[in-house]
Amino acid sequence: MEKAFKINTEIGPKPELQWVPVEKIIVDSNYQREIVPYRAKKILKNFQWRYFQPVTLAAHPDGTYSVYDGQHRVKAAELHPLVKEVPAMVVTLGSSQEEADAFVVVNRDRTSISPIDAYWAGLHAENPEMLRIKRVLDRAGCEIVSAYGDKAINKTSAVTAVSRSIKFYGDEAVRRALQMIRRVWPNQVGALRGVWIRALAHMYRDYALDDDRLAAALSRQSMFEITASAEAIKKISGGSAEKTIREIIITAYNRGKNKGALKKGGK
Repeated sequence: MEKAFKINTEIGPKPELQWVPVEKIIVDSNYQREIVPYRAKKILKNFQWRYFQPVTLAAHPDGTYSVYDGQHRVKAAELHPLVKEVPAMVVTLGSSQEEADAFVVVNRDRTSISPIDAYWAGLHAENPEMLRIKRVLDRAGCEIVSAYGDKAINKTSAVTAVSRSIKFYGDEAVRRALQMIRRVWPNQVGALRGVWIRALAHMYRDYALDDDRLAAALSRQSMFEITASAEAIKKISGGSAEKTIREIIITAYNRGKNKGALKKGGK
């Protein structure tokens, strides 16, 4: 028997279908992604109305509109010499935060929105999960990159890894994991990798770790060497990269420790 599910009955007011002048459409950079030029050019190259899907806009009191779904279509229309307006579904929202929330909801089930895009839009919309991620990162002196491809010390693109680690291992475990990576590899761009964040956060949840001892254990090899060893072991024995890295760290941590050695597999 099919499981019953609850249907949302608070559907809000109906949107209006309109032709909206392109010149009146703006992109709110507080939550929108940057335009990917080739995507707009691809639409422009093959522009035909029969292929053009209506965009979704939020109406403003001053007569302008924010696009929260379809900004590449809007950009293509803006560049086309014969196009002055686009078909649109126009809704009325109360604030930029509501627009950011709508952006996330509309795009979250599509591959076009990345976790990084969702994070920054979620922050602007004051999404509780994204705000929690930011609090943990702030306490660790880290932040999320502004877009994929950006690389800098103490920045990470591992939004999903941080989010899941917070969920399963807790805020404090994730904070300590991030700070440990920063401590051991302070100048390494890209050190805040998802698999390392998960592995160390898992350890901090399961064990009463001595930070100085852990830092010394990790410092014996580079992150690249430990990761390479984990990948080699994983190919032979199977399992996840996170688990293998964790076991390598535990072995290094236990070296010379007669009492209170950590047991592999957690408590």
